[in-house]
Amino acid sequence: MRPGVVDTPMQDLIRSKSELELPDVARFRQLKEQGTLMDPDEVATFIDWLLNETDDVEFSEKEWDVRESDRNQQ
Repeated sequence: MRPGVVDTPMQDLIRSKSELELPDVARFRQLKEQGTLMDPDEVATFIDWLLNETDDVEFSEKEWDVRESDRNQQ
């Protein structure tokens, strides 16, 4: 299960780092500025659905990505 980059307090900490501490920090700042971080509630709802509403076969058929899920279209 891939939740994407989720807008959590950990992301706040990551974005506060310097480029020396985290060379890729600009990418995370850009994700925030563009509004493309995943909402934690949306990710939690997706995980709940995935774990509780899919059967073993469906669950194991693919690598689930919250951004590519048909579940998000409903």
